[in-house]
Amino acid sequence: MTTAFIKICNFKYFRIQSVGEFKQRDIDTSMSEEFIKPVAYDEIAPRYDVARPVGRRDEGIWVDLASDFIDPNDTVLDLGCGNGRWIIPFAERLNCHGIGADNSLEMLRLAKNNDAHHLVQWSLQDAEYLSFQDNSFDAVWISHLLHLVQDPIAVTKECFRVLRQDGRILLRYTSLEDNLRMPERQFFPGLIGIDTRRIPPKENVTKWLTSAGFNIVSRAVCVQVYDSAIERLEKARMRVESGLTKLMDEQFRDGIEAFAQYVNEKGNETWLLNDNYVFTVGLKVAR
Repeated sequence: MTTAFIKICNFKYFRIQSVGEFKQRDIDTSMSEEFIKPVAYDEIAPRYDVARPVGRRDEGIWVDLASDFIDPNDTVLDLGCGNGRWIIPFAERLNCHGIGADNSLEMLRLAKNNDAHHLVQWSLQDAEYLSFQDNSFDAVWISHLLHLVQDPIAVTKECFRVLRQDGRILLRYTSLEDNLRMPERQFFPGLIGIDTRRIPPKENVTKWLTSAGFNIVSRAVCVQVYDSAIERLEKARMRVESGLTKLMDEQFRDGIEAFAQYVNEKGNETWLLNDNYVFTVGLKVAR
């Protein structure tokens, strides 16, 4: 997959039984047990690396874009870090101090395994109730998280709190407008209702940031391109996109059948290959 850009713009610990080889010193488990809830990402973690790989080209473009807002030796929080796909290359290539936080134990285990050089600290957190102290970070990176939480404004306010003065919040996401144009919505129409209920339009994301106190300083749109329609179809089969996990099995089977038939007949039509992503940066300034 390739990407092109269009520029528009303290703690209490408890034992974790299910993490296997992790020890308490390996991962900050400061989130209290009442906030640990079963999530889909625990279930998809075993196939996440295969279904959502980040190619070196794509990784390089996002790292280069982030480098405009992350300086060497900055302390950077990746909130909703998943398998570490972003904070690990940030630590490696931008020489920052990385903290990866997620509420999925299985994703954190995967991230730790991916961190071959042990550059990143891993922390179990609820994004709406961060245990970090005020003014702890120079930057917070968030990729595809705000649509998954119950209270996005609480998350952006927490990010504002834990950022230092002139700290930056960096958001990578797909908007509702762009999500509804994705090919999967043609073959899995049940996704449209799911998207409408949970995926924010660009306007909402801006409001969430400004309500928390951020000034919007940069906005970019990028086009991420699949190598082939077959690649996109196979990723859909893996059901890694969180919306696909919410479909009934019959809906999913029917959608895959229709998707496969279309790809076999039409091949690599452009609309099957392109996705739009939004990259927005907010600055914490004195109120």
